[in-house]
Amino acid sequence: MTAEIPPPPPMPNTLVIGGKEVDGRTLPARRYRDLCNDIASDLGGDPSAGQWLIINRAAGLTVQCELLDQAILKGEAVDIASYTTLTNALVRTLKTLGLERRARDVTPGATLDAHAAAVRDAVNTK
Repeated sequence: MTAEIPPPPPMPNTLVIGGKEVDGRTLPARRYRDLCNDIASDLGGDPSAGQWLIINRAAGLTVQCELLDQAILKGEAVDIASYTTLTNALVRTLKTLGLERRARDVTPGATLDAHAAAVRDAVNTK
């Protein structure tokens, strides 16, 4: 009787995407993994399974856009329709996740005044 030998666990440098192992050592794979982690962190660090699916799509779209950006910077021809489609899909995907641009207060002195007030309050409560 022959015992079945279980398959080895995935290597640490392997990504499993769609049930298939992908070499995770390539620059795009590392960037993809970093983006997934960064986006998950932006969502509070504990995304749901559905959010992970969308995070993976956002990371994949970002990597594709960045590869096209590199080609543009090298002076290579790029299909603008594909680039625009990828960019629009990325924007919609990020909006679905709730990541949208937030206006930042750029009033001169507002941040400095708030910090000075916080320091005064801390000194006065001691």
